[in-house]
Parts: sequence; C-alpha cells; structure tokens
Amino acid sequence: MTAPSASTSVEPHAGLALDLLTRSFDGLDAGRVRIVTLPAPVGPPEHMMAFEPTGPAAVWCPSDGPKLGTIGQAARLEATGSDRFGEIRRQAEALWARVDTVSAGEIGLPPRLFGGFSFHPGSAAHEPWNGFADAAFALPRFCYGVHERAAWLSVAFTGEEARREPQALLDGARRILRGLDDAGHHERSAPRDGNGTGGSRVIAKDTMAESDWVAVVEAIRTAIAAGQVAKIVAARRALLTFSQPPNVEEVLTRLRQEAPRCTIFAFREGDATFLGATPERLVTRSGTAVETEALAGSIGSGEAAHADRLLESVKDQHEHELVVQQVVDALEPLCQKVDFAERPIVHALRHVLHLRTPISATLADEAHVLELVERLHPTPAVGGVPKRDAIRWIVEHEPLARGWYAAPVGWFDGNGDGDFDVALRSGLLAGDQAHLYAGAGIVADSDPVSEYAETGLKLKALLSVLELDP
Repeated sequence: MTAPSASTSVEPHAGLALDLLTRSFDGLDAGRVRIVTLPAPVGPPEHMMAFEPTGPAAVWCPSDGPKLGTIGQAARLEATGSDRFGEIRRQAEALWARVDTVSAGEIGLPPRLFGGFSFHPGSAAHEPWNGFADAAFALPRFCYGVHERAAWLSVAFTGEEARREPQALLDGARRILRGLDDAGHHERSAPRDGNGTGGSRVIAKDTMAESDWVAVVEAIRTAIAAGQVAKIVAARRALLTFSQPPNVEEVLTRLRQEAPRCTIFAFREGDATFLGATPERLVTRSGTAVETEALAGSIGSGEAAHADRLLESVKDQHEHELVVQQVVDALEPLCQKVDFAERPIVHALRHVLHLRTPISATLADEAHVLELVERLHPTPAVGGVPKRDAIRWIVEHEPLARGWYAAPVGWFDGNGDGDFDVALRSGLLAGDQAHLYAGAGIVADSDPVSEYAETGLKLKALLSVLELDP
C-alpha cells in the first residue's frame, strides 16, 4: 500500500496531526474501529454541517461543557419497537468491544454515540420523518469538539477503510481542519443576512386553528373528567414554506446566540435536519451520579410580575407536582437516594418562564444511562399521567406525527455515561419546509385559549430565529 500524503500545505501543527492520523492506519484488523483524536483550531461547532450538505450529521451544544459537531458515520445503530432502548444498548456494547483510541496528547473526550429516539415506536414512520428511525445512533466519522480554549477533531474508521481508502480519510480531515481554521477567524456575531435563513423568505404558513386546538383540549378534559387520565400534553405544529431551503448552519448559530441557557441540538438524516433549543434535561449520568429535573408549568416572560403569578398558580403547581412525583418514582428503584427541593424555582427563558425542580440521585448499581432514559421517557411534562394511558390517548387522537419531537436526544459512551435532553422548542427542516412543534400540559382546569397562547410563546423559540410571528 502506498502511504497517503500528509501534505504540509496546512498549518504546521495540523501537518503533525495528519502525520499521526497517517501512522494510525497501520496494524488495524479489518473488523476493528480506531478513533484518532487530533488537535484542531477553535471554531463554531455548527460549521461541521457545512462540510457535507446532506447525510448524517449532528450538533450538540449544551449551555455549559463541551460543544460538539459531527459529520459522517463510522458505525450506525438502529432499533425499532418496544425494546428499542435495550437493543441500542446491546448493539453499542458489541461496537465498543471493537474500538480502540489514539490521541495526540491529553485532548478530546471518550468516544460517544450521538442520536435519539422517536416519541413512541412508530411515530417517525410517517411524513415528514422519513429517515428518522424509532432509535438511531451514530459513531461519527468526524467529531469536532470545543471546550473553553481547546478544540480537537476525532476521526473514526475501520481497518478495512484504512486499507481501502486512507487518502480519502486523510483528505477529509485536512479539509475540515482548514475549514474550521477559516471559520474560527471569520465567525461573526450574527448570521450574514441577519435572519438566520440564508436569504430565504417565508412564502406560506399553515398552523393549527385555535378552534381545532380548543376541540382537542376539550376532548382531553372530557377524558380527565371520566377518570381515564389526570393529564395529557397536547401538541400542535406550524408548517412554514420558504422560497429556498433555510441555511441550517446559520439557524444554529443564531439559536446559540439567542438561547444561551438551552441545549442547542441538530440531527440530520439525508437532507432533513431536526434541530432546536431545548430548556429541558431528561437525564445525565456520570458514574453513579444522576442529574435530572422537572420542568412544567409555564407563563409568558413579558412582565416582572409573571414569575410571582407562576409560583402562586394552583393549576401550574399541580401540573408541576405530577412531573416531580413521576420522575422520583421512576428513579427510586435504581437509586440509593433521590434529592429534590420542596418548592420549584422559576426558570426564565427569552419568551417563557417555567417552574423547575432540579433532581439529583445516586445510583445503587451501575445502571446504564439508556436504562434511565427508558424509565423516564416520556415524563409527564411531554406525555401525561398515567404514562401509558396518556400515550395511548396521544397516539389515537393527536392529528400529527410527533416523530422525534419531545423525545430523548443526546449521547452516551462506553462507560454507560451520557447526557439526554427532551427535544422541545424544536422543528424539522426538510427542503424548503419547516415543521415546528410546541405543546402544553392539559389538566382538569386548563383553559384552552390560554394553552393555545402558551404554545404560541413556545413556538417563538424557532420562529424568532426565522424572524416570524407565531
């Protein structure tokens, strides 16, 4: 095999990194996977989406901690049906057994699989969610990370790929390092056209009429009155059509600027990208330490007195308590202890205030983060109470396919650690259309008109980025 060329036409430090990548191609069995981590220039993680216009890609930017962008796949895991959480875990264990790592010094993170789940099995089997499975996770071909003033690029490949196409892997890494260097030097404080759409404009908009929403809420209240459920979270969709496909990278850049207290995420399949700025953590596991939260009860953020009104609202306190209790009940069988405050606090976002109760726990045994995800999803903040009856009602009556909306998205590693959020304030960009989603928790004394207005406030998280009104 002719050795691939690690040209020194890039910066000298990049040339040394590419030399390490070249050497790492040798001595790898065909069925094994090697992940090589190289130093990289500091740039915007969402710029990774620009290196390949279609195909698998992801962005994961929490409010604190490393920001990550990925393209391509060295391995992909998929599962369907009711055992999708366990199946993904089993496939991952087999994959991790084939992985080794090489790093240029003390940089980078342990390898991670990025992906998510549909809201319930089968909910991504309909338009516009083609390509999004019940469960799908990827070991990225290229994973770029930024934390504080450090940055790195990890390259994953099989032994067969190292023998068959070493130059393609090397050229891909070189192109990304160059592009990130340019993006870091030229990153601006706002998208180029000022509206996050890459010059695209909205030419049509379709949203659920208030009267139709009221009918759904009244049907839920009837089910509650009959004792079938205590709470159901109803969702609606706004469909936008653009003059040309929006620029996903610019949308993500603006979301990072306008929602700094949220996790900015994106998952691309084919030419469709599911993205958002979610305020709600589902669960984080680090060793035996578990962090989660209850986030339910909302009001607009327009006036200073709204925080007090939210804290004093009997309806919102009741809705919030349902979430806290179910989260605690789900965790207790796996944990030595579960701690949470007796009273919620107000979590302030740009358009909405939420009641929030942080919850921490210590695991009794080494439960995998996916076990925790399975136990917690869907929380009453996005599903209802009781869980099974609420989901059945949503599946049978809700006039839209939720797909990955309000579902768990995030990452996990070979130690069983991971970070998953609830995919709220989100939408699917597919071609020249954007499908934006928002929901509201309905209990016995919910007012349909007020709940419709609440969903409008939640839609603003993406609509404001696109400079539109809900």
